[in-house]
Amino acid sequence: MAGGEVAAVVLVGGFGQSRYLKSKVRDATSSGTQVLQPEDGWVAVVKGAVIHGLSRYGPMMAPVEVASRVARRSYGTCLLAKYDMMRHDPREAYWSEKEEELVVAEMLWFIRKGESYPEGKPSTIEYQCDIPVSGNGFEPQTEIEIFCSDEATPSKHVDRSVQVVATLSLDLNKIPSSVKRTARIIRMGYHRYYTIEGVIECSYGSAKITYSVKLGGVTHDVINVRYEP
Repeated sequence: MAGGEVAAVVLVGGFGQSRYLKSKVRDATSSGTQVLQPEDGWVAVVKGAVIHGLSRYGPMMAPVEVASRVARRSYGTCLLAKYDMMRHDPREAYWSEKEEELVVAEMLWFIRKGESYPEGKPSTIEYQCDIPVSGNGFEPQTEIEIFCSDEATPSKHVDRSVQVVATLSLDLNKIPSSVKRTARIIRMGYHRYYTIEGVIECSYGSAKITYSVKLGGVTHDVINVRYEP
C-alpha cells in the first residue's frame, strides 16, 4: 500500500524464476521483506491477463477483481487562483485586469504519484467560469489542459516537470439560458459576469484515464487517455 512498508516482493514471469535475480532483489530489500518465488510464477502474468479478461466479459467466472491501483504519475489541471504569499511562488504572480488583483496559474492534482485509487470512482476538481452578461468584458478560457508529472512531489505551478497529456474543450453555447438566468451575477471592474459552476472529472480504468468537463449542468467534452509506460 502507498506510504506503507513493503511486506514481500513476488517474482513472476520468465525472469522471475532466476535464482540470481532473487538473490539480487533480496540484497536490495530490507531484512524484513520476504522475496517470494512461486513455482508457477512463469505463468502468473498470463493468468492475471486471463482473470482480468474474464472479470470484464464474465464477472461470475472470475471472482478475483482489482480493488484499487497505485498511481505511477501525478495527474492534474491548471486553474487561476488568487495569489497567496504563503503558498505560491511570487515569481509566478501577475496582475489580472479582470480580477483587479494578483493571481497565479496554480496546479491542482486529481491524484498524486504513489497514491492508491479505486477503479471507476472519479476524482473531481471544481471550478468557476465567468461569462460576460452583455457580451462585453473578458471572455473565459474555453480549453482546459490536463497535465502529468513524474516527480515524487508534483509542482504547484506549470514548469518543466509537467507535461500536457490532454486538452478538454468548452462550448459556451451549450449552456442553457435557464442556467444563466438563475446564475449569480458579479461585477468586476466595469463589467458584469454570470458565475457558472463546473467540475472536471478524472476516472481511472485498468489501462486508461477518462477525463470529462461539465459546466452549467452540461457535459462539454470527454477524452480517454491511455496510461504512459
